[in-house]
Amino acid sequence: MQEIFSSWSHKTDHFRRIHQKTGVPFSSMLFFDDENRNIEAVSIMGVASILVDNGINLDALRQGFSEFSQKSGSLSTSRSD
Repeated sequence: MQEIFSSWSHKTDHFRRIHQKTGVPFSSMLFFDDENRNIEAVSIMGVASILVDNGINLDALRQGFSEFSQKSGSLSTSRSD
């Protein structure tokens, strides 16, 4: 699925639309952005969010996968309680 959103709309709107179209839970999404305000807003929704300064590079990708994996692990642990 490809979604292109105008830069003036809020990132939380983007993720709500993606969720509505796909049914993918926010906790199963990974987001990279260069603006801390977007990271904070989307993180509150439950999306694993990584701040990148100069675009996505291999280190940022690894960090994103690591945080996503840790978050997913903590969700499955809390569900089994």
